[in-house]
Amino acid sequence: MIEACFACTTPYQIIGAISITLGKKIDADLFVFGMFPNYQVVCENIRKQNIFHDVYDIDCSDIGWPSRGKAFFQMVFAPKVVSSFLPPDISYRTYYSSSRAHPKTLLQYVLLKRNPSMERVIYEDGLGTYAGNSHPLNATKLRKISETILGWKLDVPEKTTMMASIPELVDIPEYLQEREVVQMPRLNFDATTSNMLKSIFSVDDSRIITSRIIIFDTLRPNPAYLNEDDFRIIDECYRIIGQAVEYKDVIVKPHPRSKYNGDHDIALYEYQEVPMEVLYAGMKDLDQLVLITYTSSAVFTPKIMFDKEPVVISLHRMLSNTKSSIIFDPIYEKFKNIYSDKEKVAAPETLNELELLVGAI
Repeated sequence: MIEACFACTTPYQIIGAISITLGKKIDADLFVFGMFPNYQVVCENIRKQNIFHDVYDIDCSDIGWPSRGKAFFQMVFAPKVVSSFLPPDISYRTYYSSSRAHPKTLLQYVLLKRNPSMERVIYEDGLGTYAGNSHPLNATKLRKISETILGWKLDVPEKTTMMASIPELVDIPEYLQEREVVQMPRLNFDATTSNMLKSIFSVDDSRIITSRIIIFDTLRPNPAYLNEDDFRIIDECYRIIGQAVEYKDVIVKPHPRSKYNGDHDIALYEYQEVPMEVLYAGMKDLDQLVLITYTSSAVFTPKIMFDKEPVVISLHRMLSNTKSSIIFDPIYEKFKNIYSDKEKVAAPETLNELELLVGAI
């Protein structure tokens, strides 16, 4: 029986898995579900680092985003579905994951069948870990119904531990209210670590952002949260920012899944697929950056991963009645309150306030 395994669907989760594996010096396997671009290349690069016992890259074309009916069918026949990527003789003492993504649910169930005593560690998944009432491990109603029908008991509180970079800020799921949140090991982000991450995610120095002011654009289109008028307001904010700094030392990083080409004169970062966490690890003077967003979690990643405090300007109060703004506001307040210099975090409510803020940086 192998000591542990990690189930990942995002680059952020992979970096967390590396942090825990190296920090705790454990013998672990890594399962990477192909729900992000170039995942196979990333897996091959991880193998070269000899961090994990084995690395499995898993095609998610069938299990990544199934319909409700197909998802239930796959849950009924989970052992057969999982057999396409899980060797028959493998079991683990501890299972690490950050979300309830469907492929992970299937894997967890089968592993529990093989070892009913398997422990569960829920480790950080970015701002979702800290957001009230939206924890990624809170199962949907459909999932709860399906698990009840099938008799699945995946998350037993007595066998579950939570890990986070900032334990005191974690929004603990209701079923784990009595459990302690433990400190997650942090990577020592020196040159060696930076080079390792750049190698894993195929990032050379030419892709590192050198601009001091970084604007993180939101997903476009995003009809469930924003309409065309909302995007026009956001773009007007970008124009004001660009004009205030005379379009110098500023760049827009589009959302990784967006087709946004820019409706302004600010430079666009070309490599959308590059994880921001890796870029931060290769950048100097994180405290000197100015990070601007509508509701992107990337602006607080330096605080979460590196305990660094760049200037943060959030535009979410410019559109205070939108669903995404309402969700983001308590997260914004939570992170502002843990900044040692709270003056470095601001949320303007008018275009004039924004212009004054940017003009002063």
